[in-house]
Amino acid sequence: MTHRRLSVLGVLVLVAALGLPGRAQAGCGCDKKAPPHTMVRPPVGWEGLVIHIFDDPQHPRISPGARYRIKFGDRGLAMGKAVLWRDVADGLPHGLHPTSKPAKRPAIEVRVPNQARLGPNSISVFGETADTYRETPLWTVGAASFTLAGRPISLSERNQTVVRTHFRAGVGLDGTLYIPVDVTRVTNATTFVGGLTNIDLSFAAADVIMYNDQGFLMQALDQVDEGSLFKIVHSAKPASSDALYYWRHSFADYKANHALADFLISPQDPDWHADNSYHVNHNAIVLGIHGKHLNGSGLAPGAFDKLVVWFSSRPSDCLDTRDPNNPTPLDCVRGKVPGK
Repeated sequence: MTHRRLSVLGVLVLVAALGLPGRAQAGCGCDKKAPPHTMVRPPVGWEGLVIHIFDDPQHPRISPGARYRIKFGDRGLAMGKAVLWRDVADGLPHGLHPTSKPAKRPAIEVRVPNQARLGPNSISVFGETADTYRETPLWTVGAASFTLAGRPISLSERNQTVVRTHFRAGVGLDGTLYIPVDVTRVTNATTFVGGLTNIDLSFAAADVIMYNDQGFLMQALDQVDEGSLFKIVHSAKPASSDALYYWRHSFADYKANHALADFLISPQDPDWHADNSYHVNHNAIVLGIHGKHLNGSGLAPGAFDKLVVWFSSRPSDCLDTRDPNNPTPLDCVRGKVPGK
């Protein structure tokens, strides 16, 4: 399959319903505002990801250290452990110089099982030996609080195209299509282009938002001018989405700062810095879009099967496009530098 036959989607995400921050909370580095409280963190996950299901801190139903049987939807079963865990929603960013970490909250720590269905999942908590099909759970979190997406696609800052055929994506209750990506290997400024076929989907800047695997808002496209970080090209093809080019600035300084002693992250408490501020992970990004088909209808919640997804990356010589002395924004998005 040639690149011309593939539609372009790029690095996307849309506001999920419950538990995700609003557009005005985007920022850079670890100075982002805290995400809102939610029943499950993160609200969007994937198979193998460790998540936390919160208990009522005033009237806890679990005992720290005890094991519990967790049921995702109607068939995904896993064994979780009760822990006392600090939620980033209770914390402060590095720039506010917190004097202490927030108090720990009772929660179930569990790894998402591979039997769970893609899309919205209710989550029920049972005793360790309970019959999950006959007994009443200790409590249940509604499906609006957690959506299961496909496994992350690993991206690079090199000249590279990654293609995933028969990709299975999760769609939330509100019609948001999610595609996680892993950008651990991306440090320098990079221009991304991506694509989806086997789906016709139209969207605008207001439909596209990015979150990380902690629920922090990473980028809201309608908060920046088109051409400064992205470019949308609309498509009228019956089996392709609109196109998006996206420019990601360098994270070299961010990674260097986290090598300093006052930024050390504890392996036992990876969401927190040594200076008591929370850590914002920029390596795992949840991508999605809240668009519509050409006939005006939205996506149905659940699994969207047999997608072809590709992402293309190329190094960018552009610096931070917010500096007016640097190359023009659209040239950065296209991976070009004026005069070169």
